[in-house]
Amino acid sequence: MSTPHQAHNIPWHLLVSNLTFTRPSTQRPALKLAELAATRKPNQDSDVAHFSRRFAATIREFAATERAKYPVVIALKDLEDDKVLPDALLGEPFTHNETITLEHQTVEYWKSIPAQKTALDEGELADLVKTLYLPSAPHIDTLLFLAQLPEEPLHQLRHVTYSNFFHYGTDRVYQDALMAYILINVHISLGMYGEKFEPNSNYEHAVRFITESQDFNAHMAPQRAFFGMGNEQLQDISRLKTYLNGCFWQLYVCEMVLQEMDMRRANEEGRELRGLGWEREIATCLASMFAGLHRPEWEG
Repeated sequence: MSTPHQAHNIPWHLLVSNLTFTRPSTQRPALKLAELAATRKPNQDSDVAHFSRRFAATIREFAATERAKYPVVIALKDLEDDKVLPDALLGEPFTHNETITLEHQTVEYWKSIPAQKTALDEGELADLVKTLYLPSAPHIDTLLFLAQLPEEPLHQLRHVTYSNFFHYGTDRVYQDALMAYILINVHISLGMYGEKFEPNSNYEHAVRFITESQDFNAHMAPQRAFFGMGNEQLQDISRLKTYLNGCFWQLYVCEMVLQEMDMRRANEEGRELRGLGWEREIATCLASMFAGLHRPEWEG
């Protein structure tokens, strides 16, 4: 790949113009590994804000296009096998010790989720929903059906904490996909992939965060598959395009489902649909990845 993904819509060049690559040297004895950090240009905040707006607008545009492919109202009869989850998924694992059962195929089961009380139950259910977002086996119609249920089962599963401060809810799907998507596109923009890849702290930290084992980690499946053995340093160029397509797909599908979850309330309140505040989400992700970048302030 010679250009980053969606370069005609997302101004990656503007982002990387605010980053500098620094290698360890005698002048920087504390630097053990090369790093990408902000150049601290005077217009840095406005550049990051503009980048975030353009990126967010692209996600929303693709989400709207994708949503138009499906009926306005998703009925059970519209789903495969007339069940919430198709028969082909029976017995498939969604956590280390749970598999999809006949119960998971029923509408009654999903309507009862808001009554679930324990973080353990919520974590396992969140993992099940995460499997529906896998680019290799998408189940968009099921996600839209669940998002339309008045009991709002998907709301409860967005942010789940269990045993430590990490969260394992379904929001991790877009959060990890966003970090991976930015990480790789920045490296492509700088020509740092394939034979020209250089190890750096930003890359190691991000990959560790989105692939290391933790509780309820179904959202990590695409990242682990891509960054696994033989591709730790973006050496497999042929897989880059497919993986980036998958990351971007997860971003706009998550936006589409979040808007669908807001549909009933938006209609009741007579307002436009609300998805994710992508501008802030993107800028916050950038700030966590590259020292010296911080979330800028903007209207809206």
